Amino acid sequence: MVDGLAREVETLIAQAKTQRCPGLASLEFQPICRCGFDGADSPLSETLRRFETACQRLETEIGLFFQQDRVKSKVREWVNQGLEVTTPALSYLEGKSDYPEVENLSLFDQHLSGLELVKPVRAEALLEFLGERVWEKPDLMRALEQFFDRAGSRITVRRAGSPSSENQPLKRDLLAWCYEQALGQGHPLPPAFSRAEQALGAELIDPRWIGEASLRKLEDMQLGEEAVQRVLDMMLNGLVRAPENARDSRAVAAARELLNPQPPGEVDQLAAKIECVYAEHERFMKLRPEPWLAMLDRLARTELAVPPESLEVKLRAHLDAQWVVVDCLGLPLADTVRRVLPGCLAPRQLRSLEFAFVSQRTSTEAFYLTMIAQEFRKAFEKIDVVDHLSHQRNLSLGDLARLARAELEIAFKKLVPRLDPTLPVLIFGDHGFRLAPDGSGFTHGGPSTLERLTVVLLLN
Repeated sequence: MVDGLAREVETLIAQAKTQRCPGLASLEFQPICRCGFDGADSPLSETLRRFETACQRLETEIGLFFQQDRVKSKVREWVNQGLEVTTPALSYLEGKSDYPEVENLSLFDQHLSGLELVKPVRAEALLEFLGERVWEKPDLMRALEQFFDRAGSRITVRRAGSPSSENQPLKRDLLAWCYEQALGQGHPLPPAFSRAEQALGAELIDPRWIGEASLRKLEDMQLGEEAVQRVLDMMLNGLVRAPENARDSRAVAAARELLNPQPPGEVDQLAAKIECVYAEHERFMKLRPEPWLAMLDRLARTELAVPPESLEVKLRAHLDAQWVVVDCLGLPLADTVRRVLPGCLAPRQLRSLEFAFVSQRTSTEAFYLTMIAQEFRKAFEKIDVVDHLSHQRNLSLGDLARLARAELEIAFKKLVPRLDPTLPVLIFGDHGFRLAPDGSGFTHGGPSTLERLTVVLLLN
């Protein structure tokens, strides 16, 4: 079953490569591109749909395979022998993930197939077995065969203190030296270390090694996720001093915000903080879940010293424009929608990006009631893709922004033919959104500042 699904996925990948567009043709004078794309659908669409379905089925089958008790037992033997002690493998054994991630696939395949792995034998044990005696050659060979039969079919002889996997002293010393130089000088590590080595390197980090230069670009240091989290943990514990200016490191900026919250007074400041901390949500939920959620809740409920105008006021100032409502266009996606527009609505240019407050009932129904109450007798286009993504899938902000950008590009391009090129376009949201109080996903409907804030963009 799994073999068949794997072959199907490989076949679909090869098929998709043959269906890639060799180069977009201008669709201004012809309805269909050379590859068959007509502005809405592509021959590749069906292949991608089948590929996604096959991948989901394959992942399900792999998950079912690894839930078997005998398979879990084999993986536990693999980890206990120290062949791959990684976070994903341990998470699988703890029941936190459906299957482990394995680096040495060929050796792991042998292990699952029942083949014995290399077993180390101490040279001292061999000498003790042979003893201080004179051997006849045939007797010596029989004794050696008897000794090694007990060890298994594949052995390696090691002296006392001989290096073994990641715990060997020489390797630990070299790894520690590399991390010390990188963290002290602010120079990224070369991409030469495995995930297991990076995990070991994280354990070896001494807070005295960590310099300001490395903190300013922590995510670009190639230290590995475990090391990044260890450095941040040291910062949160007061063992490492956070630099005053950490604009290049979002993780360090988020740690500073957790240690020393600075309430934003204006909406632009709130937008910058939310973009930073929401992007680091998964990482800090592992480090300090309770204070992190409390900080996010405070930010979501921020009382702005200089609040923006209401959405009704903004709309009344642009009655001459064509209106496009993007459901759930909140503050965390302000930069995403700003980046999307130039490529989708060219040759129009973005004239302004502002923010507006909606009513305390942050729902589409409340927006419609406001439109009726304000007597806005005006037609508008509505795009629902962002709201669907925030409700139907439990996404990180990075994934939400990436998917929202792709969906908005499609939606705006479909909208272009219906727009009057002589009139400006006003794009705005009906409400905003925030991370749920328990951090499990995005939500709206409440009266918090983030849920009430939406984005208003004007294109000439």
